[in-house]
Amino acid sequence: MSSVTVVCLNTLLQKTEHYDKDERWMAASDLCTFMQRSPGLDSATEGRICTAILNLLNDESADVQAIAVRTLTTLYSICTPQLRTIAQTLLGRMMSEDDSGSKGKSSGLRDVYANGLKKLLAVLSEQEAQVQVHVIGVCVEPLMKGVVSKKDDMQVALYSLEVLSELMLYFGKSEIVTARGERIMGVLLGVIKGNRSDLTKRAIPCLGRAAAHLNLALVERTVDTLMQEIQLGGTNLPVYVQTLSSLAQYCGRTLRCKSEDILELLMRFVDPNIDDDEQDDDEEAISTRTQLRESTFTAISSLITSNQSIVIDQGSCNLEKIDASLRFFLKYDPNFFDDVDDEDEAMEDNSDVESDMGYLEDEEDYEEFGADEDDDESWKIRRAALRCATSLVKTCQRNADAVDESYADRQSLEAFLWTKNGLAATLISRMKNERENHVLLDVLSSFQSLLEVTIQTKELVLPMEEQILSNCITLLKEKGPDVKISILGILRNMSAIGSGSKVCEAVVQQVLTLLTNESKNLKFAALTYLSSLPPQPLPESEFDKIVNLTQAQGEWYKIHALALEVLARIVPVYSYSTTFSQRIITAMKPTFEQPDLDSTIKIATLTCLSSLLTSDLGKSLTENEVCRCIQFMCKKCEEISVRSKALRALLEICTSSTIDMSRYFLSTLGTLSNLLSREQKLSVEYIRTFKQGVLEVILALLPYGNAFTDTSSNDLETTLDHLLHEIGELVVPSDLHISDMALRATLSTLNIERSRLNVAKLITSNVLAPSIDLASSPLVSSNDDPSLVSISKILQFLVKNGSVEFKELYNQIHNRASVCDTGVSTSKRVLHNLAVCIASITAVAPDEDRLQVQNELISVIKSPNNDVQLLLGLFTIGELGRQIDLSSENLFDVLFAYLNDSVSSEDVKSCAAYSLGHFCIGSMSTSLELLLNAFERVQEARKTQYLLLTSLREIITYHHKHQRSEAIEKIPIIEPHLFKNFGIKEEGVRTMVAECMGALGAIQPSYIYSKIAEFSKDMNGEDKFTSWTVVNSIRCSVVKGVDGAILVNFLSDFLKLLDCRDLEVKCASLLMVNSIVHYQPDVLLVGEPNMLSSFVFPCVYEAVKLKERRVVELGPFKEVVDDALPTRRAALSVFATCLKNCPRALDLSLFLPMLASALGDVQDIQLQAHQTVIFLSTQSPSALVDALDSFVDPLRKTCKMTIKGQKTDSEKERINEWIKSAIRTTLILTSIEGSNNQRKFFEFSNQIRTDSNLAEIVSQLDEELKTN
Repeated sequence: MSSVTVVCLNTLLQKTEHYDKDERWMAASDLCTFMQRSPGLDSATEGRICTAILNLLNDESADVQAIAVRTLTTLYSICTPQLRTIAQTLLGRMMSEDDSGSKGKSSGLRDVYANGLKKLLAVLSEQEAQVQVHVIGVCVEPLMKGVVSKKDDMQVALYSLEVLSELMLYFGKSEIVTARGERIMGVLLGVIKGNRSDLTKRAIPCLGRAAAHLNLALVERTVDTLMQEIQLGGTNLPVYVQTLSSLAQYCGRTLRCKSEDILELLMRFVDPNIDDDEQDDDEEAISTRTQLRESTFTAISSLITSNQSIVIDQGSCNLEKIDASLRFFLKYDPNFFDDVDDEDEAMEDNSDVESDMGYLEDEEDYEEFGADEDDDESWKIRRAALRCATSLVKTCQRNADAVDESYADRQSLEAFLWTKNGLAATLISRMKNERENHVLLDVLSSFQSLLEVTIQTKELVLPMEEQILSNCITLLKEKGPDVKISILGILRNMSAIGSGSKVCEAVVQQVLTLLTNESKNLKFAALTYLSSLPPQPLPESEFDKIVNLTQAQGEWYKIHALALEVLARIVPVYSYSTTFSQRIITAMKPTFEQPDLDSTIKIATLTCLSSLLTSDLGKSLTENEVCRCIQFMCKKCEEISVRSKALRALLEICTSSTIDMSRYFLSTLGTLSNLLSREQKLSVEYIRTFKQGVLEVILALLPYGNAFTDTSSNDLETTLDHLLHEIGELVVPSDLHISDMALRATLSTLNIERSRLNVAKLITSNVLAPSIDLASSPLVSSNDDPSLVSISKILQFLVKNGSVEFKELYNQIHNRASVCDTGVSTSKRVLHNLAVCIASITAVAPDEDRLQVQNELISVIKSPNNDVQLLLGLFTIGELGRQIDLSSENLFDVLFAYLNDSVSSEDVKSCAAYSLGHFCIGSMSTSLELLLNAFERVQEARKTQYLLLTSLREIITYHHKHQRSEAIEKIPIIEPHLFKNFGIKEEGVRTMVAECMGALGAIQPSYIYSKIAEFSKDMNGEDKFTSWTVVNSIRCSVVKGVDGAILVNFLSDFLKLLDCRDLEVKCASLLMVNSIVHYQPDVLLVGEPNMLSSFVFPCVYEAVKLKERRVVELGPFKEVVDDALPTRRAALSVFATCLKNCPRALDLSLFLPMLASALGDVQDIQLQAHQTVIFLSTQSPSALVDALDSFVDPLRKTCKMTIKGQKTDSEKERINEWIKSAIRTTLILTSIEGSNNQRKFFEFSNQIRTDSNLAEIVSQLDEELKTN
């Protein structure tokens, strides 16, 4: 700290002891500010400040004490060593009987001390485990004593319960708490059994939070005690039910075994068959019964939420009981008429008493029937029943893409709720007949939840659709804003289902009337509903209501923006109309004229502009109006907050045919060029995204250049010069995507006819050099990289156009090869890139120049000076031979000689094979036959045969990729040569045969699959090499994108190879299945039962258990080798892919034990299993909970692993990553809801977190998981 800071701090510390309480108050406040502005103080200084603030807690002024506590909250995250002292002091002050001898001050500040403690616990939860233990240790015992304290009219007990509840929330897992679990439960149960409702209210949630982390036996004893008390009855019955509800909420999964007994006990209190005549009871009895029923429904709701199986299991009758009870008590209103189906009959004699909505007109009428609305508490029962109904509804939520074993049961529950007299019908009825406004809001919320979970099954809702919409219209007419907003939420879901045209039109008309309401929230909700509807034209008067919302002064900016978005949605449905287009322009006028509007409004305006200018209404705008709109969008491209939306709007307009952008071509292109050149102090990623957006618009705009005729060519040339200069700056190897877009923009400029000659010169000066630099980069892939393709086209244009001398360009590119070193793999890629460029310009060069280059290449290939020259020559002749027919040069024998040459390096041979294949592409009629004949001649030379297959693969792959018909004609000639080599022993040759056959299968699947299936049947699986090649051929064809409709006809023949006993064939078959599940999962799901469940999975379950171990002697050492390891790895891959692509086909009850076994396998399998567990934890966490205990032993073994013996650094790193993977998996599983209820896993996860040897890894992974 500086000397000035030290003086300032000393002054403040002295003032904390000043005789004037105002000075002390100000000193404490200033110390708080000082700590916030001076991070990183040394421990001694922090200690002095902490001591001074703690001393102020004993101040005689209550105001000073209060500001001292607030200042302490600032110290929590800064002064970690002092947290224990602070906690002890605050606890002492909260529980003290008086304050400095003056009784009354302490009680007035107990809430301040309690809040300070609660904030301390919140901050403490983010500290290290060691710090937590020290602080919790001094809190638990005093708080337990405080709970039973009778000081100060139970105020100490009240605040002790509040703090203890927070402690249970954050640190219920702590060993300090769990060790005292029985005492804590006993103390809290004692409070609950007392007669103080204020203490009971706080003790109940505290008990639930504590029980969530305690011993299962202790929790079950507590539940048994509560159930016995409930059976005995008594005045405390509602309290015991509430306590049971809290336990069900916090540890419902743990209590699954008791759920049925608890539910059976609770249902006695809400049995609809028990008739209560409340008029014979006194008010206290009625109130007690109401409270009991309210508590019972809350408890049932907690049970359903924590253990959904009690209602979705098909064999249970609980659903019917709960449903009957809910339907009865949702209508329970003893002081009012029951719901009636025929409203006209009910109202026949009382039309002046009850309105058409089913409730009495006013309070005086209501009192005529002998009821006092203030004393009626039946609404509490209805509200609790509604919340229980909402919990029941939410059990229908399911994810069709996730693994959910109860999917079918949830579908049945969904259908049950929508039966004619089911819960849905009751809620629809209550929408009209509920008289309590706040209960009506709960009715609407519950029905909204029901719609949300059943929105995908429209057939359930449609029979009741008209009644729902009719009730909604009635409520929109007669109720207040809060109810109307809820109704609009229901209508949004109904619009997704699809409404009858007449009723829907009536709803829309009623909603449009809300746009003139004074409530801003209601107008916003109405606009939100309108934006959810399918676009439909509105009458002028209704259209103007939306436009007027954009014109009102002081209107909420969100309403202004949403009104514009609604206009944007409905604009496309209007035909040519000057009237409506002018209204849209009027709606956007404020944004045009007021540049300081909120960005939300600007974005909505841009959306509306885009919609207008791409619709038929845009055709009715004048040229000046369109010009103004385009200028506005170009201007907004310069504003950081809205530029992304402005660019998207421009892109949509440029890609549509409504507006002729050639009229605005030059100005818009100039603006976009300036945006590329502007220096911006923003993140690199943001600038990259922004430039990508600008280039997308430029690519869409440039095609309009041909029709541009408004200005002189000089202006156009200047603009293009600026654009190409900026594009040249973007062509860099560090960002290939942006480079590709920039090169495509360059190609687009060549299509502008009137300036093509000038553009070629501009490209030469601005883009040519960066393009050659990019081609010389090893980051560019030679295999049809889009950037390299664009560069080739640009170079070809420059040569054909004459802007660049061929020889000059040829030498410029050729000289780049001189710096290459063939010993570096990246240099071979550079040579290939350069060869592509040379071949491109040579193919379009004048005949004299082309022949000269051809002769030079042939000469280099025949007698090279070095490998660089040879590789460049081979690559170039191959690329050139693909574009023009070189068969007259007799190059086949020259290239083939390199394949047989024993002196040439492997790089030269593979390059020659590539070149030979591409040479044959350009002369298929003559060269393919030569290649196949050569293939037959070298049957014994496997290496040469492999290289010839490489050449053949290049031919087939090229024809498949470019969909050329020549390959189809040649398939009958090619495939016999491949079938002859299906059974070759050398795996490399068989792999290449499979790739060639797979490529042929992708070109003509029916023919090839029938041939392979026939060939496989003839071999009958006896030759393992042939079988291996068969399944790999199918796998390669699937990867290349074969038609699944054809594949399914032959699949059963190929899947039989899963039963092969040979491990290599079995492994290959599993990899084939994995590819099919990845690329064509529907193929395996055809039929009932489908092939995946009936045949594939049993084979995979068997494969994942395979272990074929043998001992290999390595001199004095022995090593155990497991030949089945690749097979198990492939089997686990099949499961992982199924979880992603067809999860519902996988039976988790069978798979999870396999996964637990894989967690204890060798390292590779474990790492694979860890990833699968992590994926399952995000997709289907509930399915994992019951299996967590089975994961503990294998995970513990890996987490506790130690590095033994002498290991290299790479081996140590590999083992550490292995351990880290297991710990990461454990931490992720810990975050799953309900994992704490699995005792074995809960104890294991606590051991991992408290293990000092793993503390650093755990801390590192915690940060990693928070970031992700």
